[in-house]
Amino acid sequence: MGLPPQAGSAEFDTVRRMTDSGAGEQGLPYQPTADVAATIEWLTSTDFRLVETRGPEGMGSQLLCYEAPSGARVQLVTDRGQWMMSVRPVGWSSCYDFDVLVAAVQGREVWEPWEGPLPVQLPAGVVWREALPEALEWLESSADPKSKLDDLRRRRASGIFPPTKRR
Repeated sequence: MGLPPQAGSAEFDTVRRMTDSGAGEQGLPYQPTADVAATIEWLTSTDFRLVETRGPEGMGSQLLCYEAPSGARVQLVTDRGQWMMSVRPVGWSSCYDFDVLVAAVQGREVWEPWEGPLPVQLPAGVVWREALPEALEWLESSADPKSKLDDLRRRRASGIFPPTKRR
């Protein structure tokens, strides 16, 4: 098992610089939530390593990309203070938003359009530190997870952006 980034290491300094940047041009926070920080710690303690960083840019966008020795990738993104995650399983060419992956693990197949202000961390109400290990396990143990995720991705798009009638 790997260890969390140690103070003074290049990885520690990169993550610290990106997440402790303070307020951006718009006064928007870059600081990760406690759950995002715990997820970063878990990733680095399980042999994922930081392989790509970007930001802070523009209106607060940042990217932290972690890769496992197997090739699986986990991307953490903050945009205007809102944190999102996506996962690219081993050997797959595309990433899946974490809400699609969580829905697959939970057996959920329907999305309702979001009402009200968006939370600081998406998907709403999901504890990343607990859900990510479960989702990675689901990917490894499920029969044909790609088809299931592709189907859920389409259902989500239809649920969030329902077709409109043309006049």
